[in-house]
Amino acid sequence: MAKILDYNFSKMPNEVVLFKDAVTFLFNQGKHQFQVVTVAPTFAGNPGEVTVFRSGTAGRGYLYLGSSWNLAFSFTADAS
Repeated sequence: MAKILDYNFSKMPNEVVLFKDAVTFLFNQGKHQFQVVTVAPTFAGNPGEVTVFRSGTAGRGYLYLGSSWNLAFSFTADAS
């Protein structure tokens, strides 16, 4: 992965610095890893966290937004 150049934000408006911090958080914390669980999630997650529930060949993906888990997608896996 290419390195992004370093920038000096000291003379930028605070809104730009806050935006930069939010983007940095998303890139650093959103590592595209997620838990695979055998029961639907009920624990407190982090904003944007993804969890996959799998039972047999059926599964559902949940996304943690607004202080709750929201169904994002459903799938059926091939049994073979």
